[in-house]
Amino acid sequence: MEPVPIITDDQRKAVYGIIMAPESSVDKPDVRTWRDLDDVRHVFLDLNSNDAFTAVIKDCKAAIDAGILPQCTSSGSSGSYLVRSTTATTTGIFKPRDEEPYADLNPRWAKWLHRHCSPCFFGRACLMPNAGYLGEAAASVVERWMGVEMVPRTQVVQLMAPTFSYPAGAKKLPKVGSFQLFVHSFKPYSEMAPIIAMLCAQSKPFQCAFQRELERLACLDHVIRNTDRTADNWMVRVVWVREGELVDELVPDGDFSALQPIVKIAAIDHGLSFPWRHPNGLCKYPYSWQDLPQALIPFSDSIRRQLLPILDDPNQWEQL
Repeated sequence: MEPVPIITDDQRKAVYGIIMAPESSVDKPDVRTWRDLDDVRHVFLDLNSNDAFTAVIKDCKAAIDAGILPQCTSSGSSGSYLVRSTTATTTGIFKPRDEEPYADLNPRWAKWLHRHCSPCFFGRACLMPNAGYLGEAAASVVERWMGVEMVPRTQVVQLMAPTFSYPAGAKKLPKVGSFQLFVHSFKPYSEMAPIIAMLCAQSKPFQCAFQRELERLACLDHVIRNTDRTADNWMVRVVWVREGELVDELVPDGDFSALQPIVKIAAIDHGLSFPWRHPNGLCKYPYSWQDLPQALIPFSDSIRRQLLPILDDPNQWEQL
């Protein structure tokens, strides 16, 4: 994985100057939001109910029966499978419990060698072994409770496919694991960092839109005690609005002052969340957003109004 480009001091000063500009210089936001993007709304709203999610799982099982098999991803520390629908469209990511980094059926040979040859430097002692699938699902529950609309719905399900990792000669049985809805048209922040830095420095509306999403991501990470928010574990989608029409381009032509940005962050990979004790080991616990210039800015009034009534209410915590 290539390192995330470092943001220069000049870029930091430019962004900070834009953020601290008088409020009167901020353009009035348009009514268009990420809910106007069909693919984003489909994942975060249309499929965000128990009935809709159950229908997705049923369709994926039918696809497996029809020979459209899940495919193991090329990256990651555990068995992660792209699951497709009956139309061969990637629908979700399935992570079986018995293929997690500490599990015996982990298909990653590098992690097997790491676990057996360097056990003192493997994993995070603050986390329960082989419970990542529960962290994935729990993060989705907490996110819906907070109302930040950032984590694609994730639940614990059972799936069976011959492409999963099974012991040689063993009977293939359904596997328990986490299933997270797949988000299309998003790119990891590790790929988007230089472009986002440039857009933040040139467009105040874009800076404000990105800041609002980043605040929600930071709040989510703190609440779920995420120990692994790398630059690949959050993804960004950028669309622009010109004269009421959507422009699905990352860097559109023309004057930025005539455009309204729509920025959406999708937070994924929460298997290393919810530690049972303080993470004080030798392992790194990255918050890739903490070095951004936006992280130096106090939380906005809008995020305070949204989350403080929830986080300060003991009854809300009891309901969770």
